[in-house]
Parts: sequence; structure tokens; C-alpha cells
Amino acid sequence: MDNRPWALVAPWYRWSKPGDVETGRSSAPVFQKYDTSELVNQFLKEPQHSLKFVAEDVWQRAGQPVPLNPPRKIFLDSHQRFYLVVCELHCDAPGFPNSQHSEVMEAGFVIRRRVAKVPQLALPEVERAVKVINTARAGMATADVLEGYRLRDDFDRFRIQSQVKYYQQMEKLDQLGVGLTLQGWVPGEFKGFGSWQSVDEMPQTITEQVIPMTALKPDPRISGHSGAGRAIYFGLLPTGSSDADPLGQPRFDTDALYEVRCFVRRKKGACPGELVWSRRTESYRLAPHMDLTGTSHRPVTIQLPDLPALKAEAAALPPGAGAPVRMVSPDASKLNFTVNTKTLKTSPQAPSAAICSFSIPLITIVATFVFQLFLPIVVFVFQLFFLLKLKFCIPPSFSLDAGVVADLNAALDANIGISASLDAKLDAAFTANFDLDASALNSLRSSTTAEERASIAANTAVDFSASVGLPPKPNTASAPLPPFTANLEFETKVEVSA
Repeated sequence: MDNRPWALVAPWYRWSKPGDVETGRSSAPVFQKYDTSELVNQFLKEPQHSLKFVAEDVWQRAGQPVPLNPPRKIFLDSHQRFYLVVCELHCDAPGFPNSQHSEVMEAGFVIRRRVAKVPQLALPEVERAVKVINTARAGMATADVLEGYRLRDDFDRFRIQSQVKYYQQMEKLDQLGVGLTLQGWVPGEFKGFGSWQSVDEMPQTITEQVIPMTALKPDPRISGHSGAGRAIYFGLLPTGSSDADPLGQPRFDTDALYEVRCFVRRKKGACPGELVWSRRTESYRLAPHMDLTGTSHRPVTIQLPDLPALKAEAAALPPGAGAPVRMVSPDASKLNFTVNTKTLKTSPQAPSAAICSFSIPLITIVATFVFQLFLPIVVFVFQLFFLLKLKFCIPPSFSLDAGVVADLNAALDANIGISASLDAKLDAAFTANFDLDASALNSLRSSTTAEERASIAANTAVDFSASVGLPPKPNTASAPLPPFTANLEFETKVEVSA
């Protein structure tokens, strides 16, 4: 039996440099995106054939800049997007040789989340820091949409000042003891219930809920299959669940920062051996149900009733034949009312033909408005004050935005700290604009503060705007509406090496 150590990494065709074992050795399992629920059949036929991750797959709130460490945006099944978690097993030895499925007893992955823990005594200061962070984000967003270069110096200064302010407050959160806790979903005693609990990064005993992964066994009739001779595993990434915690909170929501970590269990004779864990995947957030981009992936047509046709059908049917839904009202529960026909005024209009499209969020907003409008009327008109007990609202508790959590996660995970992240940003700016060598850069850092270096970069750079990047101007030319599949881009196939 081969006792060499194992490495669970990304599939070979998703390495940053396919064929370079060093990039493969440091890679993590990947997500592959599809626009069909038949994704497993597609994957079995050709593992590489999946959709590209494009701009819409990056989490960004409207009116805010792209986060410094933007998480992946994962759409829901109802958005016509489906995902696989894919990894590959190698022997962690010279040459990075392929491993064998026969040596694996079990394969799976766990979904975890990173949660910010705020010390209770530091809560007031944290709230103030978050307000400043939001202001800095708004400043960066304003700078992003400025057009022209006539006020380039003001643009540079404003943007860099906003970035420095953002990093300073992030560092303050670190100093106040705001930390990140890794949590996994642990099933409870009863089916459908569980809770998020603190877990270790790579335990040897798993208490979390495991999503099984399947070994890819290529069809031998397919020549040049991307999985031939490889130990590739895949599993379906869940984007929803009916599970809830004891307080009724759903397992998944749109505010948490999630990640996946895969594992395999080695065989040890007839007994289970050790667990081998992968690196964690990129962080992701789930798209809201009413996400405009997501809901537009799946067109829905609602056929409204044809009033003249209904009138003709009703005239031909006996009474009650066209009303199959029966609503039974218990005693003392019928909501009767009368209408004063003397004061009722109507303005009939001739019907007209039209084709209209409405977004799902718009329908939801109108329905919610109608509900809130008529709820007090029903309660007061019919004196049903007990119905107010069926409405329960609580204010949301304070929590850090997932974008802030993602930035903290990236800086702390790399063990460089927030201050070092800011220094790295400014060093890159000076290197790009002044061509400073390492010695001059260190001398500058030791003799100036971050604010002073930011001011120098903003005021004296040849074109600091180019180094921070300006967004391209939007194309305002009119164009016909594209089909719903026009924005689908597939990954480029990597040829199998000989």
C-alpha cells in the first residue's frame, strides 16, 4: 500500500497554469457553474464544459464599490444556476503523481461560514468604526463614477483618502478584538434541525453535516476524456435547505460568508484511515431570492385572463361550473360588508391590447404594500384586534457587513494584518509611479506615516488614476434586447497533455 502523503487540490484543468505541478499543489477545490439541472450528465461527459464566472458572479451592493476582497456570488436554483464542487487527489510527492480511487474509502465536503465576533464592551466603538467604513466606501464609490481628468488631482486625493480611512478603521476593528469564528452546521436530535457551531479547520473526527462527493469514472468510449487517469471527485453545492436552528433561523441566508472544504478518507486495510483535507475554497455569498440578475436568468410568462372569452364561456356554463375553488368560512368568521351604490363612482374604459413585463421583486413589493395597506382596515372595520398577535416584528441586531468580514478574513488569513495590507497598496502605487527600488521604498516607509505617503501619492503621481483604475464609460448606444442565453460564456477547454 502506498503511504505517501496526499494532496486534495483543484482539478488539473483549473490550475492557474495547467501542467505546472507547483500551481496545482497550492490550489484549492473549485466551483463549476451550469445553467441546467442536468449538470451531472454534462460533467460526466466532459468535466471541463462549464460556464465562466463573469462580472455578475461577483458580490456587490448597488451604489457601493466592489469590495477589496469580493466574495463569489452564488445564485440559487430558482435563478437557473447550479454548481458543482470539484477536486482532484494527488500523491504529495516529487512529480505530483495522480492518486487512485481504489485507495479512497470516503469523499465529501463540508460547508462552513466565517462569523465576526464583536466584544460586547467594544460594541459602541465598533459601531462608530463601521459608520466611518461605510462613509469611506461611499467615498470610493463616488470616485469610481467620476468622469474626465480635469480634476485628476482632486480625484486621486479623494480616492486615496477614502482608502486610507477605510484601512484605518479596519485596523481599528482588529485592535478592538473583532475576530472571526469558523462555524459548521451540526445536525440536531430531530430531523430538519441543527445549529451553527464552532469547528476546527481540519479535524480528524467530523461532527458537521457532510455532503458526499462522487468519484468521476470516465466513459472509456470517450477519447481524450479530461478525467481519464485522474482521481477527480465532484459533489452538488446546495444553495438552499429546509433545515433550521432551534429558533427557526434558516441554515442558509444571504448575509453570511460561506466556504467549502473537501476531504477524503484513506483506506487502512479494512479499516478507515486518516482524513486528508483540502485548502478551503474561495468565499461566497448566496444571492437573494429577488436578485434582479438572478430572476432574469429564468424568464416567466404569466397568461392573464381574456375577459371577452371568459364572458362567453361563463354564459355557456351552468351556475357554479366555472368555480372549482371552494372557500368555507367557519361560524362567526365570515367578513360581510355592503357597498353604498349611491356614492360608488366608476369610470369604465375600453380594453386595449398590450404586452408588459414585470419583475418578480416589483410584484412582491406591490403585494406587500397591499397587505400593509389593508391589514389595519380589516382589523379596525371588523374589530379583529386579536389578529395583531399574529404579527411579530423585532429590530435586527448589530452585525458586521459580510464585505467587511471578507476583508478581515483575507488580511488575517494571510497573517499580514490590516496595516500591512495598506502598506502593500501604497507600495504598489509608489512602485508604479516612481520606480522606487526596495531600499528607497523602505526608507520612505520608515520616515513617513501611511497618511503622509497617501498624500504624496495623490498629489505628485504622474497619473495615479491609471494605477488605481478608472471604470470604462458605459456603452449607451441603443441595441435590441438580447435573448436570455446571450450572456452565457463557457470555460475554454484545456487540451489533455500527452
